[in-house]
Amino acid sequence: MNMHLSALSTYCRFLLSREVISSNPVSKVPRPKQEKNLPQFYTESSLENYFDRSLEACRTDLAGAPEDAPMEAEAFIRLRNRTMMLLLYCAGLRRVELCALKERDFDPSRGVLRVNGKGDKLREIPLPALICDELLLYLKRNARQYPDNPEGYFFLTPTGLAPYPAFVNIVVKSELAGVGGFTGKKAPHALRHSLATHLLNRGADLNSIKEILGHSSIAATQIYTHNSFEKLKDTYLTAHPRAKNRR
Repeated sequence: MNMHLSALSTYCRFLLSREVISSNPVSKVPRPKQEKNLPQFYTESSLENYFDRSLEACRTDLAGAPEDAPMEAEAFIRLRNRTMMLLLYCAGLRRVELCALKERDFDPSRGVLRVNGKGDKLREIPLPALICDELLLYLKRNARQYPDNPEGYFFLTPTGLAPYPAFVNIVVKSELAGVGGFTGKKAPHALRHSLATHLLNRGADLNSIKEILGHSSIAATQIYTHNSFEKLKDTYLTAHPRAKNRR
């Protein structure tokens, strides 16, 4: 309904500019409040299972691959896809941020990833040592796979081109195909939502999550408190002795 009202209001403003009408009648029509959809997220256990399985597959691939030569195409794709998923979830990157990421944006000596986010806002994301080790291994293999990478993109398509949003969508949808614990759209943003929710559930403060995600205001981050509240509610109803049905 709001879309129809907006269209009518725009038309009335046009009529006003032409002096066909003297006022905009639509401006006085109350608009129904639209409920905001809560961000959907994967459970921690479902993502842990995915990363455990993909790590095992990559270890098997790497064990049979020579260090000084390119990997088999399918084996490298598995490694690349896992690394993309790691950064989308562990660093909470937006899809466009992942596409624009360059090798120089990773500083292993400090354990940080520099990200140029919305509005050219630069942020630094701290990464665990284990993630840094995986990124270094991936970059080493990527250099063997694609020696001609003048722009220094962190990820490349199978044809050696810079990644693009639709390509990232395809990778994520494919990687999440067998992952349960989620009923929403299997898209990059679901991993970002999952990170924020998991951090909040584990006690991280909103300001820290805001900085990691690159939100411009705390209001954008506060929506994740709703997901956290649902967990709190479930825990309360399960644990509180007076919350259980009694005979």
